[in-house]
Amino acid sequence: MASENAKIDNNYKKTLTAITDDVAAEIRRLLVDPTTGRLKVSAVITAGAISSLNGLTDEIQTFAVGTTGDDFNIVSAAGTHTFHIPDASATTRGLLTSADWTTFNDKQPAMGADDNYVTDAEKAALSTFVVGPASATDNAIPRYDATTGKLIQDSGITITDDNLIMFPDTPGITGYFEIGVTAQATVDTDGAELDIYSGKGNGTGNGGVVCLYSGDGGASGGDGGEVIVYAGNGGTNGNGGDIYIVPGTAGSGGSYSGSIYLQNQANFRSAILDIYSINTADKTFTFPNLTGTFALQEYNSSNILSTTTGINAKTVATTNLYTVPAGKTAIITGVIIRCTVATAVTVVPTLGVGIAAGEADIMPSTALTGLDLTTEFYRYSVEGVVVTGAAAAVIKLGIDTGATATTMTIAVDLIGYLI
Repeated sequence: MASENAKIDNNYKKTLTAITDDVAAEIRRLLVDPTTGRLKVSAVITAGAISSLNGLTDEIQTFAVGTTGDDFNIVSAAGTHTFHIPDASATTRGLLTSADWTTFNDKQPAMGADDNYVTDAEKAALSTFVVGPASATDNAIPRYDATTGKLIQDSGITITDDNLIMFPDTPGITGYFEIGVTAQATVDTDGAELDIYSGKGNGTGNGGVVCLYSGDGGASGGDGGEVIVYAGNGGTNGNGGDIYIVPGTAGSGGSYSGSIYLQNQANFRSAILDIYSINTADKTFTFPNLTGTFALQEYNSSNILSTTTGINAKTVATTNLYTVPAGKTAIITGVIIRCTVATAVTVVPTLGVGIAAGEADIMPSTALTGLDLTTEFYRYSVEGVVVTGAAAAVIKLGIDTGATATTMTIAVDLIGYLI
């Protein structure tokens, strides 16, 4: 085995010499053991052996972890390889910290079928959170439940897709609702005003109509609902409120201002206009028109002034039908006699209607020929007869000849109007 001169110094980590085995041609190195300081022969050095690690040739090398830098990096120096993994931030690529994990762990959980956007714990922590029922009516307007300001409920009032406000029925009272400003004003101030407006027309278009409809009567014979307008009562020393119906004023190019119409439905009994006061003193009602006077224009002048029922047609007698009110004159236009009960009628009654004795100056004494069934009525029209129905005059029915029948009862409708 060949030999070489070698110098041993304090740099014992370096190879002092290479020794070659002539027979096996193995290369070994003569090294100084850093612990004992003695010479030793290395293992066989092959061509694939690591001689340097990331630039370090130290015999003993270690690994360490650090956080320096703005990205993952490895620093190798003095026999140590330090793996730097910084904390992640807006500008640093690195690992999440424990605080970051807590933040992400507390994130919003996956939404369920009810689409909750806030957890129950968060809901309880929010002092102003508003919650509602599990379900609601489509298009319903919500309202507060109780006084906490945190609960809402279904009001039952809906707004349709056509922007119609629909009010619910009160149980047992179909079509009932109220719109009002009921809160009492403070001392010596006026109550709040409630206005209902329709829309303005555009261009040559007309303004919108305000309609107040009451409900129809039931199919089995119920009466139609009334439309009532009430003014407020006066206080201890105050007057009652007025009711104004004010037609619109004509425009600069218009011919006349709006009118007030009181009319009935076609083919039914005429409308009756009652104007009265509960006070004992007379009241003055002023109805202005273009000429400055008040005129009643009747589209259907015939009204039922009175209806008298239960008249025994078998008995010769006089029955009062109507007393003309004070300050009025009655104009009688017709008499309707209806058979309400008829059993075995063989002879119809003969009767008349009038003011003077004999009861015949309005309708002369007439035999009601053919009036022997409850489905029939007798109509008499007053034409060409001069009768004065002055105030306090009593219009009577006089039966001159009673009917021959088991039973026969009649009802009389007195038709006319007052002036």
